[in-house]
Amino acid sequence: MPYPEAGERQIMKNISMVKGMGDPQYTRDVLEARRDFLRLRLEHEEMIAEVYDRAAEDVASRARELGERTGELTRRHLNELEKNLHAQARRVREVQENLMQEGTGKAMQYAGKPSQNHLIRALRESGADDVMDVARIQFGFSQVNTAAVEAFWARTHEGLRVSERIWDISDRNVHDRMRDLLEVGIATGRDAVEVARDLEQYVKDGRRTLSGDYHRMMDRMDKRVPKNLNYEALRLVRTEYTKAFNEAVISRGRTNPAYQGVRWQLSAAHPEIDVCDDYAEADLHGMGEGVYKKGHEPTNPHPNCLCHLVPVMMDKEEFIGDLQAWQEDPDSVPYMEEWYNEYYKPHIARGVPYGMPEDLKFPGDFETAQQAEDWANQKYPNIEFDFHGSDSPSTGFALDPEAVNRTLEEFVELADQYPEVAQRLEYVGTYRGPNAPRKYIFDRGEWAHASRDGKRIGLSPTVYKDAEKYKTQLRHSSVTGWHPSGCDTIGSVMRHEYGHQVHNWLEQEGQNQTLTRLTDETYFCQVAGHLHGFEQKRNWSPKLGDYSHSSSESDRNRREMFAEGFAAQRYGTEDVKRSTYVKTQGRLLELTGPDSRDWVPVNDVLWPSDQSAAQREQQRDYREKVERLLQL
Repeated sequence: MPYPEAGERQIMKNISMVKGMGDPQYTRDVLEARRDFLRLRLEHEEMIAEVYDRAAEDVASRARELGERTGELTRRHLNELEKNLHAQARRVREVQENLMQEGTGKAMQYAGKPSQNHLIRALRESGADDVMDVARIQFGFSQVNTAAVEAFWARTHEGLRVSERIWDISDRNVHDRMRDLLEVGIATGRDAVEVARDLEQYVKDGRRTLSGDYHRMMDRMDKRVPKNLNYEALRLVRTEYTKAFNEAVISRGRTNPAYQGVRWQLSAAHPEIDVCDDYAEADLHGMGEGVYKKGHEPTNPHPNCLCHLVPVMMDKEEFIGDLQAWQEDPDSVPYMEEWYNEYYKPHIARGVPYGMPEDLKFPGDFETAQQAEDWANQKYPNIEFDFHGSDSPSTGFALDPEAVNRTLEEFVELADQYPEVAQRLEYVGTYRGPNAPRKYIFDRGEWAHASRDGKRIGLSPTVYKDAEKYKTQLRHSSVTGWHPSGCDTIGSVMRHEYGHQVHNWLEQEGQNQTLTRLTDETYFCQVAGHLHGFEQKRNWSPKLGDYSHSSSESDRNRREMFAEGFAAQRYGTEDVKRSTYVKTQGRLLELTGPDSRDWVPVNDVLWPSDQSAAQREQQRDYREKVERLLQL
């Protein structure tokens, strides 16, 4: 989607869709909420960028002072700067954490206003405010917002809360990256004034300027310096503020009995077609393109997603008519009577906090497999989750909730870490539900499987119906050496099968992608080539378990070794993790995985004949580094 022309068209399209809802006041509330949110986000992005600038200026100033007498920086100077670097990192993370706590709360407040105002106006216009206390309803909305903010900051992503991710980013970028730049300045013999200028210029203008002006220094820096020092911090703000806004649209919407669902609206800054366009164009519930009914609202599918949700309400006049009819005869409007008895009376009238909707809680405590399936299908609209345990409608969800919870918990973590793999998937389940893509009969002793095309992960309904028996089998297989030591949990099986799909992704998508624009005649930088190079050099090890060496087909053994190693990265004992295969696989995953997503299409690479001497040297350095890491 070209930008800005397409961005302007998207803005007008979004406004037109909101105006099409018919209620002028509600339209105004929705547009004002979006306006206030965007102002908030931009203001906080500028403030965070400014605090990074100030941190760099302070460190640069101190570097100049230390180098005044000798002219150039030394290792002794760097040690003296350590205290200042730590202080600046601490200051940055404190500012960002305080700012984001304020910002997420405000984002949720703005997101909830349209739903709140819609309900209160309808109550007053229908006369129902004589029956229900509007002041208490307003207080109830604020309680939902408080509960949502608390849950938001308590939730984890890849094992870290938002506050811990802020600390991790500030330590890595303010302390580590600045120290790297200072260290290379020392190694290349630059004087204190030059190094201080380098640091200030990098923080203000990004890596591109340094790369253009200081080839020698940037060759030494390799990938240690990101494109912009504050990029991760700003991405965290954009991602988490948008998540907070969209989650509040859902949680606050559900406090309004007229709430029917949400409309997915593309961001005006949406640069290219991806899963967000699918969300905006899908009509899964017969409510129009991009509209999702209550209970099936989508979540943001990737970091830096700026798309937003708009709450969809009943027609205003219809809702007012229902409120009037309900006052005359409560049983004549069942949804209103249900809301009054299950939400207003026990929570609003008594002042008891309402909390978060069930589908926004971290999965793992579902009481039934059906609840887990409903949640998963809502969270991942592109995947059909099927936790049926038999073909019989009366006993359809016979899987053990404990087995399902541990499986789904693991899947959520992996989908966050490897979203590209989750986007390729179309089905996860037992092949027993009504929407199963095909019939599949599991072999005796087969717990789960992954399809070669990257689209399916199967779970044996026989195995997953009894979690305790399953765990006994897993422990036995680990103790006897059939699977790696430590890989004896239900979650480790999902990680194994997801590992197959990571392998498929690297092998299939990586055929046409490279990790750098600079290549040699052998296409050494190709993603799939790194995978195959690693596998060709790694022999089977008993640490991986006998299962990965049990087939007469070498290709199958190769794939099973990768999946067992992938599971062992997380669950293997220390002895297993120290094995050559698992250690080297970890380096491969680090090289090609979550932190290395800037893949380059093979058609865009720069051939040796088109490279400068410095670029050819850089390519040779890259090759040497990869060969060393992967022991090729």
